[in-house]
Amino acid sequence: MAISPQGEAWVTGDSVGDEWRMVRSPSGRNWIKTNSAVSAKPQSNEGGFASSGSCVRYHNDTWMIGTGNADVARVLIKARFGIRFDVIETPMQSGPGAGIFAVYPESKDNFYIAGGHLQAEQNDQPRLWHYQSGKFTALPEPPLDGTLYSLDKVDHNGEWLLTSNPSGAAAFHLQSKTWHKLSDANIWNIQCHGDAACWLAGKEGYIAKLVWKPAQAPPTNVVP
Repeated sequence: MAISPQGEAWVTGDSVGDEWRMVRSPSGRNWIKTNSAVSAKPQSNEGGFASSGSCVRYHNDTWMIGTGNADVARVLIKARFGIRFDVIETPMQSGPGAGIFAVYPESKDNFYIAGGHLQAEQNDQPRLWHYQSGKFTALPEPPLDGTLYSLDKVDHNGEWLLTSNPSGAAAFHLQSKTWHKLSDANIWNIQCHGDAACWLAGKEGYIAKLVWKPAQAPPTNVVP
C-alpha cells in the first residue's frame, strides 16, 4: 500500500489467474477495484513481496510497484496523472521466491530496484539496479548477505542509497560508488525524511535512528 501527500492511495496484492488485484482511492474515502489499471496481464503467480512494505511506492509524482515470484521480475510504473501502469521487464533475478522487493522512483524514466532470492545461497546475480533512459545498470553489491528488503535515498554531501535486510543495513554513496556498513542488526525497513534523519525498523522490536551530521560523510551515527 502507498499513499500520496494528496491523499490518493493504491493497494495491490498478488495476482489471481490472469488478473491483477488492485484497489485505488482518490481520497482515502471511497475505494474502486482497478484490475485493468495495468497495460499488460500478470504472469503466472506474479505478485509482490510485502516484507518491508517497500514494493509499492509513491515518490516524485510517480507510482511504482515491483513484482516477483514469476518468470520475469517486472516494474509497474506510471506518472501521478497517468491512466495506466506501464510494464517494464527487469534483469533482476526471478522465479519462485525471487524478484523485486523494494523500489525507489525518481521519475517514470529513472528509478532504482532492489531484491534478489529468498534463499541466500541462490543470490548469484546483482541485487541492486538503476534504470535510466531505457537502460538498466547494475550497481556495486552491498556488504549484506541475502535478499535486499528495503530501499531509500537521501541527499546529504552527495546522494546516498540506503538498503537493509536481516544481515544489517548499508549506505551507498553514488558519487564515489562506495558502500558503508551501518549496522549488523536484523533490519527490514528504512524510511528517510529529507536529510534530517532515517528510521530503521527490524525484528523483535528493533528501531534505530540514523542521524546525518552537518559536516560528516559517510553517515555513522546509528542509534538503536
